[in-house]
Amino acid sequence: MPVLVKMSVQGIDLPTYDQMSTHLRPLMKDHPGFTMHLAYPISGGFNIEEVWESQAQFEAWYSENIKPNVPADIQPEIIELHAIAQA
Repeated sequence: MPVLVKMSVQGIDLPTYDQMSTHLRPLMKDHPGFTMHLAYPISGGFNIEEVWESQAQFEAWYSENIKPNVPADIQPEIIELHAIAQA
C-alpha cells in the first residue's frame, strides 16, 4: 500500500538542504518504491514529504541513507494512502 511520509526538520536552511539533496536525490530516485519527494521551507527549517509504494521500501531507504545522518528526534510520520493521481 502506498504511503505518504512527512518529516519536519528544524535547524536547516536552504543552502544546507540543497547540499544534502544534491547527494541524496540520485540515490533516492534509484531506490525501489520511490515515487515523489517534496520539500518546502518552514519557520526554522524544512518540511519534507515523500510518497513511496510501501512503508517497507521507505523504511529500507530511511534506515540505510537517512537515519545515520540526522538527529534522533526526527520521527517520520507515515500515512497510508488510498489513491494517488498523477498528471
